[in-house]
Amino acid sequence: MSNMNNQEYKCPRCHNILPLSNKALHDLRCPGNNQNNQSNSLALIQSSNSNNNRNNNFNQNYYNNMNNVISTNINSTMNPDGTRTQIKTETYRNGYQRITKTKYNQNNQVIFNRSTIQNINDINNNNSNSNVNIQTTTHPNGNVTITKTEITPNGGIRTMSITKDRNGNIINQSVNSSGGNGFNNIMFNNNMNNMNNMNNYNNSMTNFQNNMNNFNNSMNNFQNNMNNFNNSMNNFQNNMNMFNMGMNNMMNSMSSMMNNMSNMMNNNMNNMMNNMNNNYNNMMNNNMNMFNMGMNNMMNNMFMNMNNMNNMDMNNGVERDILDTLEASKLNDISHLEEDKKNCIICLEDFKTGDEVIYLPCFHVFHKDCILEWFRGHDYCPICKFKLNRENMN
Repeated sequence: MSNMNNQEYKCPRCHNILPLSNKALHDLRCPGNNQNNQSNSLALIQSSNSNNNRNNNFNQNYYNNMNNVISTNINSTMNPDGTRTQIKTETYRNGYQRITKTKYNQNNQVIFNRSTIQNINDINNNNSNSNVNIQTTTHPNGNVTITKTEITPNGGIRTMSITKDRNGNIINQSVNSSGGNGFNNIMFNNNMNNMNNMNNYNNSMTNFQNNMNNFNNSMNNFQNNMNNFNNSMNNFQNNMNMFNMGMNNMMNSMSSMMNNMSNMMNNNMNNMMNNMNNNYNNMMNNNMNMFNMGMNNMMNNMFMNMNNMNNMDMNNGVERDILDTLEASKLNDISHLEEDKKNCIICLEDFKTGDEVIYLPCFHVFHKDCILEWFRGHDYCPICKFKLNRENMN
């Protein structure tokens, strides 16, 4: 119900804008309806009883001055069950008064709505013979029921009720009359058919207008979306231009920085390589000089030592006549040799069968050539230092 009250409806006949919940009532009293093509219940009852001048005056005055409100009074009362009842009284310049009773639930949603329109002069004069009462009831399911009750001058009571759904389509209608001169049912049925046709036409026109409004809204939304898209594309293009400018500036800065760094590194590397070459050359020259000097000193010392050793060995060698006393023999079997005597201590090679060897008086054995070469500079056994002189040989 709250959604229905928030929606608006534009009448295609009088072009007034009003809440959608009042559409059914407005269809009955719309000033845009003419006498020959009326589609509301008030006009049908009016045309069905031409003798009811009071009703004609009521409708004409009502249509001409319905929007001229001179006073509004609203009373609101809280109910024990938590609901709220609001009574709104509106007084118009044409002498009519509308009383709207609305009931809200705890969530401030409309659960009941009823409007009654009546003439103030009839109320003040207690003139019930010409009283006209209109009631509008909004049901919880969104349907609206409009009921008009007339007490005619001839004493008859005429009641007409129309129920419409949320979209304004008639779902139920009835007319009852009693007393007086009766009611022309044939004329009513014809008028009801005309009313149904006009309602269908009005509903079609309303749907068409709604569809056109929806189409226009869709086109406006599409245009707005296209404008937003174009704005977004322009912003994107601007951002891309700024990004490209930033990238170009950054690349130029990086290129300059890299060039500067490369030049600095090349200069530093050249200076470092020159320093290293100079230091290396100086170091190598100094080291080579020192090495040459050391090698010369070492070679001189070695030569001096060799000369001294040669002189010493020549002086200490075994005499020739003593060497002649040493007899050489061939090894036929090496198995009898002890483990530490199975190789020549001078050349460090193992003895083999058939080798020519010399046994010294100390019982150590050597290759013949090895020991004779040894005795040229030494006069003792290489192993036990036994001296081969005349004293020991005798």
